[in-house]
Order: sequence, then structure tokens, then C-alpha cells
Amino acid sequence: MANKKAKIYDCEKCKGKITKSHYSIRCAGNCQKWFHKKCTGLTDAEFLLFEKSSSANKWICSNCSNAKILSSSSESDSSDDASINSASLARSSSKRKSLQKRRDKKGVSVEDNPSNKEIMEFMSARFAELEENVKFTSGLLDDLQVTISTLVKENASLKKEQKQLKSRVDQLKKKQRNVNAVIVGLGECDVKQNVKKVFNKLEYQINEEEYRIQVLNSKSNRKPVLVGFRNEEAKKRLIEARRKVRRLTSQECGIAGVVSDIYINEDLSREYIVRVLFSKDRTLKNHQFKYVWCKNDATNNTSLDTPHLGQNEDIIINGKNASVPPFTDVTGK
Repeated sequence: MANKKAKIYDCEKCKGKITKSHYSIRCAGNCQKWFHKKCTGLTDAEFLLFEKSSSANKWICSNCSNAKILSSSSESDSSDDASINSASLARSSSKRKSLQKRRDKKGVSVEDNPSNKEIMEFMSARFAELEENVKFTSGLLDDLQVTISTLVKENASLKKEQKQLKSRVDQLKKKQRNVNAVIVGLGECDVKQNVKKVFNKLEYQINEEEYRIQVLNSKSNRKPVLVGFRNEEAKKRLIEARRKVRRLTSQECGIAGVVSDIYINEDLSREYIVRVLFSKDRTLKNHQFKYVWCKNDATNNTSLDTPHLGQNEDIIINGKNASVPPFTDVTGK
């Protein structure tokens, strides 16, 4: 800053006094006049560059610059290169960018002006906030992964327990069904007496307190009757007694109000009938097997060459009659 002059000069452009508090610069041209910094049109970076006493670039005013252009062309090119016109420097954007990166004697760059400092402080605060948010989100993700891992293990354990429980329930149901028999074709009236008539016809001896009777729901007109025994042996004796008779009808048993064949079957679940029995029937019908039935959870079959042992109309026979009541006749008679 040219404020150490012993003499006060007038600004060549505005004619105002140049005091010690004013930034000013002296023309390096022929006029050697002083100018206010604001009157030169120089930027801060340009002013700092020209103010350096060691700088190879010297500032000249516009009057001297124009006079120099009109002067004799015999002047050496080196002297022209030694001075830079402020107007041409202002038009050189690339030169300004390089000047903005230079530092003055105090080591202060143009980038360190107050406005840029505020931007840097703001950006630093924003980055710090983002960093905290990332750390917080990362912690949440870690906790979530731990929770998911725990839930996966608990889910696997529950599935295992569910499978074991289902297996146990299936075993209990199977054990309960093993002592049951299903009679089809009795009609809906006076079921208890009709069951007794069937037992008498088959010469099956058993006390009334050793079995129970329940009419099952069905869309068929012939409601199946579930007979539950105290033990599996009693059920087996009844089914064996039925198999000894070629055909059993309601008329033969003295049952009034219904005309139907009477079947005595194993107590099978619908799932077993569809999944096992019908699947077996579909497979075996292509191998000349006519009848498929179940005994003690094992499927049995007879071929077409086997003498006809009885009509089984509630199960698929040779791919026909796919209508399935809740409890089908699968005795294989």
C-alpha cells in the first residue's frame, strides 16, 4: 500500500487527495502519476501483484498505455513485454485465475477472504453433521443386523419345534384313528340300532360300553358313522368280519328306509386319501391294477385278473368316479 509517501499527491483520474489511509499505485509509464486503487479498476489480486516491488510486471495507466501504442514502433519488444496494460489483463480470465492463487508478502491468499472463510466454515459444519449422521445410521444398521440374525435363529428354532409338534400331533391323531372304524350306508335314522343290526349280521360280538358312535358331516346322502373302540384289536375284528362277507346290504341287515351297500372302512384322513391312496391308484391303474385300498396305513392292490371281490364305488376305479366323500370305502373287498 503506497501510504508512506512524504508528500500528498492528487489522484490523476479523480483529482482527489491521496491520503495515508488510501490504497494507491503509481503509474510506471511516462506520467509517473499516482492513482487511487479504486480509480484504476484493478482487482485485489491484480493490485497486490503490481504493488510488489519485486514483481517484473509494472502497472501503467491507460493514457500512458495509449501513448505507448501510438509511439514509434522502434521501441524494443522487450520493453513492451515488461509492462502490462490493465485493460488487457482484465480480459485475460486465465491469468486472473492464476493470480488468485498467488500469495502476498504476508502469505494471505485471495481464497482466504472473509466470504470464502464463511463458506468453508459452513461446509465444514455440514460435513461434520453428515459424518455424525452416517455414524448414527451405521450404528442402527449394526443393531438391525444383530436383531435380524437373532430373529432368523428364533424362526429356525420355532420351525423346528413346530415340525416336531406337528409330528407329535399327527402321531396322536393316527393313534386315535387306529381304534376307529367308519361305516357307510346306514342311513340317518336310528343310527345306534342300525349299527347293532350290522354287528348282528356279521356275528360280531361286543358290549355297548366298549364303543361309541358319532355321525360325521358329509355332503353325501349316506352319512358316514364313526365307531370308536377302546382298543385297536376290536376294530380289526370288525373289519375282518366284514371282509368275510362278499356283499353286505341294508336290506340284509334289516335296516328300513334305506337301500344301500354297507361298507366298513379304516378311519383315514382326507389328506392321506388324496396324497397317498389316490396317488397310488393313479399310478397303478396303468399297470392293470383294478382295486386299491388301505390297511394299517399301507396301500394294497389287486389286478384285473383277480376275481371280483366286491364293488368299491367311493374310490377311483380305473380312472372313473372321482367323487370323494369324507370317508371312503377302501376295504378292498
